[in-house]
Amino acid sequence: MRSEIEHMKELFGFLPITEYQLDIIKDIIKIVEWHPATHYLVLDLGCGSGRLLNLLANEIPNILAVGLDLYTPPINMRKTKVLNFVVADTLHPPFRENIFDLVIMVNFLHHLVGKTGSKSKRNIEDLLCFTQRLIKGGGILFLDEMAISHKAGRSLLFWLSRLIATLRIYVVFLGIHGQVVFFMTSNELKESILDTGLKIIKIKSLPSKQKFLFRMFFPNGYHFQVRTVAKKF
Repeated sequence: MRSEIEHMKELFGFLPITEYQLDIIKDIIKIVEWHPATHYLVLDLGCGSGRLLNLLANEIPNILAVGLDLYTPPINMRKTKVLNFVVADTLHPPFRENIFDLVIMVNFLHHLVGKTGSKSKRNIEDLLCFTQRLIKGGGILFLDEMAISHKAGRSLLFWLSRLIATLRIYVVFLGIHGQVVFFMTSNELKESILDTGLKIIKIKSLPSKQKFLFRMFFPNGYHFQVRTVAKKF
């Protein structure tokens, strides 16, 4: 029997598929099973190429998938079947309120940077509040986001990433890839979600896999994944 990894590679060709991404898919499928519906209207904010939604569409027959991102992906990355791709400002999604059964955000919030760390934090908080209004009663927010262990490290990485982006260089092992990034702490993420009025029904942290050098500078973990499921009542 073929592994799930092989099945995913067949679906998405050259795009790398990881066990981490498969784990996300499994968790989302569980959510849909917990909340059965005739049709599932799903929004992926910051969807990139749309491969996450395309895989969900292959696994969940009654899904209606909408992906939103600031940029249109290259044509060779749009290997999708049911994805409705919308190019728009991710801070101001152009949708009516109370229409989505499920909103997904995977490693997206740390890209909502402003000129300062404070402005970046407000961008994240504002989008979470806006997202809450897009979700219908009984609907779900699925958030999987990198978080940093402490605020001092967050400020350091924000300004370091600004410098790297200005110089147009890449430091792949830092995880910032030439882009400006802003990480919240896990407590800040949790508080920001609760402030929207959503109720957190599941939250878990996945340990950092950073290299030894950065564990010396960040003994509690450079960053780690915080996976949160919140419901609108």
